[in-house]
Amino acid sequence: MIILHRDNNIYDVPKGWLVDNRYNWDLCGFYHEKFEAYFANANIDYRLSYYEDYPNVDGSHFIGRFAHERGDKELHQKYYYELEKRFDNIWPNFMTYRLYDDKPREMEYLDSIGYSKYTDYKVVNNIDELCDVVQVGDIVKSHTGASSDNVFCVTEKKYCEYGELVNILNDTYSKVDNFFPAIIQPYFEGLMYKIHLTNYGIHSKVFDYEQDLSHPLNFGVGNPKVDWKSRYNYSSERCYCISESRLKNMDIIFDLLEIKKIMNTPNITFDVIDNKILEFTYLWSPSLPHKNEYGFYNLDTRKFETIEEEQYFLGHEQVNSVIKEFNL
Repeated sequence: MIILHRDNNIYDVPKGWLVDNRYNWDLCGFYHEKFEAYFANANIDYRLSYYEDYPNVDGSHFIGRFAHERGDKELHQKYYYELEKRFDNIWPNFMTYRLYDDKPREMEYLDSIGYSKYTDYKVVNNIDELCDVVQVGDIVKSHTGASSDNVFCVTEKKYCEYGELVNILNDTYSKVDNFFPAIIQPYFEGLMYKIHLTNYGIHSKVFDYEQDLSHPLNFGVGNPKVDWKSRYNYSSERCYCISESRLKNMDIIFDLLEIKKIMNTPNITFDVIDNKILEFTYLWSPSLPHKNEYGFYNLDTRKFETIEEEQYFLGHEQVNSVIKEFNL
């Protein structure tokens, strides 16, 4: 019996939210519904379950979407490690879950397995440490958070001062009390790539947009006081899945593939600028190509190829990759 975790309602993406009318088809949406559709088609027994059942559930596999919305995270942190002891086959696995949504741990892990050439960061554990070392041009990130709600750029010298830092942190999602530990990274120049790796292959999306540096908290995808669905400030023309030739020239992807192998996870995506890893995650929103074709590294053939735009593949690649991982 497969135990399938029902997604928290917070992850229900409103219809019509996606940025292009071609993509009103449900690219995002609940993960459990995509698994249910597969299980029904393949005639596989499963049980849909939720937190009130945990950790007292049994089965051959556990599949769950444990993500980083604060309310959901507080729930799944209570249960995950007991579930992990109970199930030999579980997604996310122990290592992936332990690192998920913890930026200092992610960077320290990369260092520990020999990939420090891709990291550049400092860890600070409280606001006093932050005030001592932060400089103009630094990017400061809480250990947790998404959509830039816990990220800011030090745009002026005055924002290195204690009182100003307190004001900034109190406008973030986590406030001062829950912001630390945090990491400080340089302002990396260049394009940002989201490099997606599954059990099928690798593709990448480039994010080419100008940063809003009018206020520290406007850095990234936008100010945390703006609703996350309205926070993104980039255009489809400048954010797209890259070509086969461009993907082929990214030497970093094979090291990222090795990191994925070490972590023994079916899915992982990395944010990369100038060959430096900003962070990584086992969950992401499907990438809209905004072009008719994009590059793909096929793990079965070990060859680069061009894929014609395929909404179904993009919408289901993570789910199908987990299914492939467990041979279901």
